[in-house]
Amino acid sequence: MSGWLLVLVGLAMLMTPPLWLIVRLNRDHAGMRWWIAVAVGGVLGLCAGLWAGFFSEYDPGDGSRLQGFPLPYAVDRPTSAAEPPARWRAEGSAGPLLIGGIDTLLVAGLMQLPTALLYLMLQAWRRATRPRPAPRRG
Repeated sequence: MSGWLLVLVGLAMLMTPPLWLIVRLNRDHAGMRWWIAVAVGGVLGLCAGLWAGFFSEYDPGDGSRLQGFPLPYAVDRPTSAAEPPARWRAEGSAGPLLIGGIDTLLVAGLMQLPTALLYLMLQAWRRATRPRPAPRRG
């Protein structure tokens, strides 16, 4: 159970920047270009997350295959060392849809990080270059 708690905490930490970005854009009355960038990043993130979570398959080098990225939902191992690796035995986890969905959200959240970082840097640059009012003489 503690493994799932760790995954949920990590998911919450990765979903904070996209939510922060949406709140900040709304508060600052950002232009349409920023909202389009967030929408494009969200759609690309969901597409990449669906592919990574459900359709990616990779070999970690020990003769097994992992399905799903970054959290694998299934591990396939060869049936025996003597047989060719064409026959695989699936050792799936309890919830491939749940883990694939978490993978989708993780990748979608990561896709929003460049937009959030760019917005933060631009706002800091605007604050630094804003002309300051002259001090009042009293």
